Amino acid sequence: MRRKQVINFFKTFILEIYNYESNEGMLYLKLHDLEKQDYITSSWGNDGEKFYRISQIGNNILDTHYKQNHTLFRNLIEE
Repeated sequence: MRRKQVINFFKTFILEIYNYESNEGMLYLKLHDLEKQDYITSSWGNDGEKFYRISQIGNNILDTHYKQNHTLFRNLIEE
């Protein structure tokens, strides 16, 4: 996936989380997709719970996206 596609994927993922409140199964499918693409990692806790953490790749993509949006927003305000 190219950077723009990845950013769109994360945007869609974040927006879709709100739709998953009544359907947790879909949320876990999305998390699994992110994990397969190395954007997040997971680990199991002692009581059988699964924890997710953003990977360095995912963090770099989000950081780039943040910087792009911050610059765009600042330019809009300064006009």
